[in-house]
Amino acid sequence: MADDGPDRAGLYVLGLLRGAERREFEAACARDPALAAEVAAWEERLLPLALAVP
Repeated sequence: MADDGPDRAGLYVLGLLRGAERREFEAACARDPALAAEVAAWEERLLPLALAVP
């Protein structure tokens, strides 16, 4: 996927990537440690919001 990066990582963490797009992004994360780190950073940033929801 040519546009993998921080914005796409955020969409992934929010669950907005579906089907083939999600699978392709997951494969890209498996190949690219920097992209996987972006996903982890998004998860860390969004965790407090997820925990705040009753």
